[in-house]
Amino acid sequence: MGLMNVLTRIFTNGAKNGKDKTLACIQCRRHFMFESGEQEFYKERGLQEPKRCPRCRKQARTRRR
Repeated sequence: MGLMNVLTRIFTNGAKNGKDKTLACIQCRRHFMFESGEQEFYKERGLQEPKRCPRCRKQARTRRR
């Protein structure tokens, strides 16, 4: 599945379902939306809910490289 297909699926599912969650980042303590489409994406792949906001996840990836 291509990246565009995944992103389209995430955003269209999120708009239809409406069960978004607000989570708090364990690193910066900011709140971020975990949209229903993202939740389905994580669930399908057996992943846990993110503990860090997208900004902190990006910073962590950058540090690891």
